[in-house]
Amino acid sequence: MSSAGTVVHIRHVDEDGRTLEWNARWHRRRRQHERTADRTVSWWLSALFLVGAALFICGGVLAYTDTGRLADWANLAGSIPFSGGAILAVVEANRACARLACGPGVKGLWSTTGGRAAIIQVVSAVGFFQIAMVAAMFGSLDWVTTDIWLWTTSTIGSVGFVVSGWMYVAEANPADDIGTRSTRVNLLGSVCFLVGSVAGYFSAGTVRIPTNDITTPAFLIGAIAFTVGSALGLAELRQPLRDHQTIAHPGLIAELPSR
Repeated sequence: MSSAGTVVHIRHVDEDGRTLEWNARWHRRRRQHERTADRTVSWWLSALFLVGAALFICGGVLAYTDTGRLADWANLAGSIPFSGGAILAVVEANRACARLACGPGVKGLWSTTGGRAAIIQVVSAVGFFQIAMVAAMFGSLDWVTTDIWLWTTSTIGSVGFVVSGWMYVAEANPADDIGTRSTRVNLLGSVCFLVGSVAGYFSAGTVRIPTNDITTPAFLIGAIAFTVGSALGLAELRQPLRDHQTIAHPGLIAELPSR
């Protein structure tokens, strides 16, 4: 059994040596033993993250090739489905929490690793990073105001992405499967966004680092990582669980027949 504040993985071995495993991510994302193409909340949130990340890639490319505001528009457009995915992640975690009878409201949601990660992620995306993408549209702001409304909000949001990303990795890591790889790549994307945000402070002012030297490539690499991570998240939902894996309530695992 492994944990990151709460139980995230259980491995039960019965008297005959047969194994049954449960993972919090499998349970939260409602993984099945049969291949499925159902449009669940988990599918939609991964799809929204994929669309948002793809638009961020467009923004990164346009930052090198376009002298107008197309890059800013692409990034703003990408932030909208990205925020939508973060909101659906809370819905997904809340439904998983209800199945586990964690308790009502935010307190119950916060009691699970996936719930904490989803809350931090949505606050970071909607409360901070979304503001940064809107602030980027006001190109005429002085550098102090830009640092406050663009780079500070982007940095705080990115810190939240890193923290929530680490929690998602901690939840999925014991399973060591496609979901684990998805979380690891997404965490890489979060780190890249943080690097780009911090470097943005030096894009103007007394000490200057040209945006295209660090900030733009960091965000572009991060966007590519998020695209790959989201694609893996979609593929994960279509990959059947193995016979010894289950999403049943962990309290019932000892009572289930071993496969």
